[in-house]
Amino acid sequence: MPSTETQGQTMWRVRYWLTWPVWNHGDQRLRAPLRALIPLVLTFLALAVIQTAVRARFEHPIRELLELLGLAVVLTLGLLVATRLIDRRPATDYGLSVDRDWCKTAAVGSVIGILVNAGALVVSLYAGWVSVTGFAETPGTLPFVPAVVVTFGLIAVAAMWEEFIFRATMLKNLAEGGAGYVGEKPAILLPSSSAHSSSRHYTAGK
Repeated sequence: MPSTETQGQTMWRVRYWLTWPVWNHGDQRLRAPLRALIPLVLTFLALAVIQTAVRARFEHPIRELLELLGLAVVLTLGLLVATRLIDRRPATDYGLSVDRDWCKTAAVGSVIGILVNAGALVVSLYAGWVSVTGFAETPGTLPFVPAVVVTFGLIAVAAMWEEFIFRATMLKNLAEGGAGYVGEKPAILLPSSSAHSSSRHYTAGK
């Protein structure tokens, strides 16, 4: 009859191989593909639930404000869950380090983004590719300044969600997971191209 120690070792091996496809025993966390996909799935579902619930119960302009608050909460909770439970790494590993250099980089990136988008609109108007035919108004519209703040907030939160999902968790984990199979450089290039393609489709559909 096998000893208790032998039975314990056998059970450990069974548990090890049963969990091996989804659990990295060396790092004591989920496998890289799961770490890359779970934040996307969880936050996407949460965003869908919030938008559906808010749009079914509230009208403009309260609807947009509640959506903004809901999206910000989902983004914050998603970051906490990813860093503490799923990825088990500090937020600084995602590039989220609010110091002087980070603020300078964020400011420069924001200015470049504004200039590029504004320049594209000016060129499109000048070339005749687009035209302004009128302005739409809805009941209960917000004053100009609050409306701009809410709109900017929605765009900013959506952009931060995209950066967090596609470039932080997805790109980093797929690159780390693939480095042991295809080498470091190909592992970085593959998720970079897929994340860029996915983010373009997401942006086009917003």
